[in-house]
Amino acid sequence: MRKVLLPLLLGCGLSATLGCVAPTEAPPTEGQTGVVFDELTATRVSGAFEFRGQSLRFEAEILDTSHETTFDLRGMVLTFTADVESGAFDVDGFTLESGADTHMTAADRAVVQEFDRALGDVFQQHGQELPALDLLVRNATLWEDYSDSLVLTRSFLGRLDRDNVGTGVNLCSLVNKPGQGLTPKYRKATHDCWSGAGDCSNWWGCDGGEDNASADYVFLSMHPPGPCSDTTWYGNTTGSYSCYEPDHPSDHEYGYGACFGRCGGDCGSGTVFSQACLDHDQCVRFGHSTLAAECDDDFVNAAWDTVWMSNCGGVNFSVPYNWASRGNNPACPTSWQNTNDGCDVNCQFVDMDCFR
Repeated sequence: MRKVLLPLLLGCGLSATLGCVAPTEAPPTEGQTGVVFDELTATRVSGAFEFRGQSLRFEAEILDTSHETTFDLRGMVLTFTADVESGAFDVDGFTLESGADTHMTAADRAVVQEFDRALGDVFQQHGQELPALDLLVRNATLWEDYSDSLVLTRSFLGRLDRDNVGTGVNLCSLVNKPGQGLTPKYRKATHDCWSGAGDCSNWWGCDGGEDNASADYVFLSMHPPGPCSDTTWYGNTTGSYSCYEPDHPSDHEYGYGACFGRCGGDCGSGTVFSQACLDHDQCVRFGHSTLAAECDDDFVNAAWDTVWMSNCGGVNFSVPYNWASRGNNPACPTSWQNTNDGCDVNCQFVDMDCFR
């Protein structure tokens, strides 16, 4: 079967089966990143991804009653099977050599996240017309956030499970994006409800967010990670963001950066924003990490949104950062604010010039 090299695919035009052949079939050398498709159609996608000497084989297929994917990564096989009618889905993970149960690691997640990012251009151009490609991206988004402590063989009932508070709450209307004007949008996020930190009688949870497991003003956008070890800025006002890892503070109510609220780890190809994914982000960035068992309940709540919720339109953009202003970190002169001088990120932080 002919192979299609992703970086060269985009200039070839789209046919019914995307049969555009690249001049070379050779995969990238070690240290480079690349996706090679063996098949890329509306109902089936397969191929390989190379990243820093690691290989990932992938397949995604749209069938009449089910959706199925397989990832072969670092000697581990990850499978996904979804029932189209109910929305429920099963996942499994096992070692290729022995078939024994296994678990995700930080190294596994890193490879899958780079794969997700590498699919960005082709997905943003053709994801709507190629459902199998959309399925592939959603699975990458699911696996790149999968906790070390969460068992890989399990069923996700999603919206069928009443305990999954917050699942199915779409936040597309609250994502900051170009053309919205100078008024920022914010959303409340919370986590750790199950541990007794607050009232969990509804998806808002944790006493309506007024506690040390929440942030009241999270800025949802496709702004990438900042130069912080935890990728996200927090502050007690919009003018006091700082680079640090918060541990459930009650006074830092503003959060920003690293595609906060997007389903998946940091920024990737998909643009699903939901309350459950926002709450999971809040958990792993507000005193925990992706591998923390304390965030597993938030991940389970977010899983259905990751797989089934619609992507948000108009947010898959690259922000034209003015990195020259980094020398003024963390404060720009007030005369710069909203003056159409460009997007001074890491200086003004939430600069609404980015969203004119």
